[in-house]
Amino acid sequence: STVRSAGHYTQLVRFLTAFFVYGMGVQVIIVFAAIIADDIGFNQIKLVIYVLQITVTAGIAAIATAKFQDRIGAKPTVLIYLGIWSGAAAGLLTMSFSPDCLEWPFWVVGNLIGFGIGGIGTASRSIVGRFAPEHKTGEFFGLWGMVYKFAAVVGVPSFGQVKAWLGHFVNPTAGMACSLVLLLGFFAVGFVLMLRVDEMAGYKAARRAGRDAGSTNGA
Repeated sequence: STVRSAGHYTQLVRFLTAFFVYGMGVQVIIVFAAIIADDIGFNQIKLVIYVLQITVTAGIAAIATAKFQDRIGAKPTVLIYLGIWSGAAAGLLTMSFSPDCLEWPFWVVGNLIGFGIGGIGTASRSIVGRFAPEHKTGEFFGLWGMVYKFAAVVGVPSFGQVKAWLGHFVNPTAGMACSLVLLLGFFAVGFVLMLRVDEMAGYKAARRAGRDAGSTNGA
């Protein structure tokens, strides 16, 4: 019933489609960030510091996003963070071809990942709030959460299988590189799909539906 109801809100459907695609990339990073760092050669202490760095920058990004997204809009904010995610994925891909590369670029990429995690969640949540009529808020946020979980079900195994299969049948470097191309694709395709989302139209549709529901209940 919730899915059928959401189908009447075009911009919400467009956003959830884009969110599912780039959400696969976010879920992959959350699961595999430490594994990728280990593959690159980080020892246990550096892995702990690396994860801590991501956590701290994610918190900073969440606070910063709340300060500026109301001024520029939630959609532009999502697009900015998808650009950051794409840069992080491209950086990891570049480093996968250079096993002897310097360590500091990976720490820079870690900061980009942290900013991406903290910012994309805040901005995405804001869009759902703007696109959900007041009487459907609980349903649509629940649907958004389900989409995010489904993104993990699809994205994480896809990344892992590409990495494992090509790593086994070709070589580990090819497996890592191709899985990172897939990761970059999640963010790039999500960016393109987000361009189709009309934030103002979605907001107006939600407010109109809320007024209609209020009028019906009052009658």
